Amino acid sequence: GSRTSLINNPGGLAAIWSEENTRDSLFNAMQRKEVYATSGTRIRLRFFASFDYQSNLAELEEPIETAYSQGYPMGSTINNSQNKSPTFFVLAEQDLLDAPLDKVQIIKGWTENGEVKEKVMDVICSEGRSINQDTNRCSPIDTKVDLSNCSFDRTRGAKVLKTLWTDNNFTPQQNTFYYARVIQNPTCRWSTYDSLRYGEDPPKDYPAIITEMAWSSPIWIKNN
Repeated sequence: GSRTSLINNPGGLAAIWSEENTRDSLFNAMQRKEVYATSGTRIRLRFFASFDYQSNLAELEEPIETAYSQGYPMGSTINNSQNKSPTFFVLAEQDLLDAPLDKVQIIKGWTENGEVKEKVMDVICSEGRSINQDTNRCSPIDTKVDLSNCSFDRTRGAKVLKTLWTDNNFTPQQNTFYYARVIQNPTCRWSTYDSLRYGEDPPKDYPAIITEMAWSSPIWIKNN
């Protein structure tokens, strides 16, 4: 039993964006799929899409209201606009009791000749790391975790990451979906914390550190 439990990472969370903490409001939010999941960390994640976002949305003091009024939140299905590319607004905030954020990715999925294709793109990286246009990735963050006490550098990475990203490779003829993924700086895996508690070395067969994440519900763009 303990071998199997060692393989698993416990404690994923589901989060719901709801107007209020009432049964009806929560149920409505679940029905419209305005929900996201995390691997256990309490990252806050917002994800919206539109064909009509104002170009300075990410710089606004309070962008969320405008993101709703000019577009659609995670979980939505929207009809495509034949002459425009979709723009996505993503906002991620770290769990203040956990490590800072490394980066945010947008994953795009579509069907081509009956096959589901997927593309992963870094859209904003902490510490101003630039994104390579050929690989759609920024350079890895070089933060370290001290395995003797599981401490990590709280000054590295970002408390908040937000950006407006346009898919310039959008094909209106396809049905396409997009979701956002937030990647936290590395921290000790639970098995390493356990070993520390008992004064043992971390198990050799399992990673000593883990990268916690959050994933949004997808936004579907439908070809009319």
